[in-house]
Order: sequence, then structure tokens, then C-alpha cells
Amino acid sequence: PVRFTFIGTIVEHKGLHVLIEAFNRLPPGSAILNVYGDLSEFTGYVRRVQDMIAHSGITLRGRAENRDIPRILAETHALVVPSIWFENSPITIHEAFLARVPVIASRFGGMADLVQDGVNGLLFEAGDPGSLFQCLQRCVADPALLETLRPRPETVKPIQADAEWMVSMYRTLRGGSFTG
Repeated sequence: PVRFTFIGTIVEHKGLHVLIEAFNRLPPGSAILNVYGDLSEFTGYVRRVQDMIAHSGITLRGRAENRDIPRILAETHALVVPSIWFENSPITIHEAFLARVPVIASRFGGMADLVQDGVNGLLFEAGDPGSLFQCLQRCVADPALLETLRPRPETVKPIQADAEWMVSMYRTLRGGSFTG
């Protein structure tokens, strides 16, 4: 089965309920969804998500320690980032790209800036379980697609290069000198 993973805070604006609703539509045995996030926070939302689970392939794994992320990503065919709010630049997407794991993400905010539909992942309409289901179903129907979507780690900008870019932009916008 195709192995999908969610890593993040289990809170409504991260959109896990959208993912659960979409995943529930997949045929039994066709896919696995491992959900990593602290189950002791936002307990009302956690209960809501638990009550939604109808697919036997969904497992709530609890909190993932940072040291476990490489192993988790190595066991993942695609990371799913279903946020329904404006994410800036989710670290989980960068981590997935560094691990050569394609990302299925909401077509919204920084997620849509990082994930190029059909190149290093797939995009779906934010908050739309039907749109997300279509992406999941594409992967289940054609697992070879995931191999073609593997990102290149060198596309992730190192923090030093990002900082240099920000300083350059600041200088440009200020119209001149900046010391720091």
C-alpha cells in the first residue's frame, strides 16, 4: 500500500480533518496514513479527528521526536500538508524535500510557493476533501507517479543563503546601505 504521512500539530487550522475525510474514501488496503502529532494538546479537536476515522489504514502515532523524522520520512511515500490557513514556509515541507519525499499540499500560501504541482508534489484546493481525495487516489492508482515527483534536495535553500537573500532584499527596499 501507498504510505502517506502527516506530521504536525493536531489542531484545526492544520487541516487534519480534511485529510481524514479524504483518506476515508480510499479503498481498504490501498493505502496507509500515519499521523504524527501530540495527542495530549487540543484534545477536543483530537477527539473530533478520532471520531472521523473510518479507514483501517489510519493510525494516530502520537508525537514524533525530531530525531525520528528522518526514519519516518524514509518510510513515507508522500507527506501530506493539508493546512487550511496561510502557512509561510512549513519546515515539514523542507524536511520532506531534503529526504526526497514528494509533498501533497494545499494550494495556499507558502505551501503553493514550495510545492510545484506535478514536479515535486501535488496541490489541492485548501479545505476541500474531494480535491485532496483526487490527489491521494492518483497516487494509489499509479504509485509510479510518486517516483516521478521525488524532489531534488538541492532545491532547498540553505539557511545561510536565505539570510543573505533577506539582507539583499532589505538593502534593495531601503535603497542603499545596511550594516549588520
